[in-house]
Amino acid sequence: MGPKCWGGLGIKPVKTWNIAAITKNIWGIISLKPSLWANWVSVNKLKRMSFWGITKPHEASWSWRQLLNIRNRIAGERFPEVVVKDSEVDKCAMMSILFQFGIMNNFKVQTNSADEVTCMSTNGSFSIKACWKFINPTEPVIPWTSIVWFKGNIPRFSFITWLALMNRLLTRDKLFKWKVIQDEKCCFCNTASESINHLFFECSYSRGIWNRLLADMNINRDGVSWRREVSFFVRRTKGKSRLAIFRKSIFCAAIYHIWRARNDLIFNKNQVSEYHIYKSIRLAVHYAT
Repeated sequence: MGPKCWGGLGIKPVKTWNIAAITKNIWGIISLKPSLWANWVSVNKLKRMSFWGITKPHEASWSWRQLLNIRNRIAGERFPEVVVKDSEVDKCAMMSILFQFGIMNNFKVQTNSADEVTCMSTNGSFSIKACWKFINPTEPVIPWTSIVWFKGNIPRFSFITWLALMNRLLTRDKLFKWKVIQDEKCCFCNTASESINHLFFECSYSRGIWNRLLADMNINRDGVSWRREVSFFVRRTKGKSRLAIFRKSIFCAAIYHIWRARNDLIFNKNQVSEYHIYKSIRLAVHYAT
């Protein structure tokens, strides 16, 4: 879950997005938005008292309880870039009610300034998107996302590459540790344990395919370890040039087709030649770019 630049799939967590959406209703209440619902809540629910200070009644409806439950997530300095001036209580509240419920001990009413609630956005209005960004914890940008998600990428290639970079492909070394299988050796070379590092591109089978592709990308060297290849492509595929897109497309297509060939050999007992996989990668990238 989370933005692609953080290593996610660009899917927003529903829970935090729902809180941000509900917060818009609270914004309508505290900003005295001229709406029938906000006015009804102010008169019948708040009864001219503060939204932040009232207690949660047991007989309240489910929707009203949910609004009150998220106050601690958005109150005070945690409300997304909101300026609140003399707006903790309704501007029509009677002084006797303020003293009766002790609200005067919690808030200082400024008599020389008007009530004001503004959001520090481009137009001063509330934004669900800005609220979601505020309440959702920020994570550092992951460099390798640029070689997975780019304009013109093929989704199925990018998804398998994302799984490989997140180390979530179910390679045989993992299955062996979980005692799902009895043999962890690579199905291509049958000499070493099958892991992400071995499959891309230490295995003689995948290395032969990868070396052909490196030559096609005008990279005059043999394949190196998985981490070094990822680091190399992050540095050498910056920008939106045709060469950068071509190299990123080849990288993702290679991961996808090698993984597909591995599954075809394990589950269908069908071994495809290195040259056939190489031609399949070039053909897929040719039509994509």
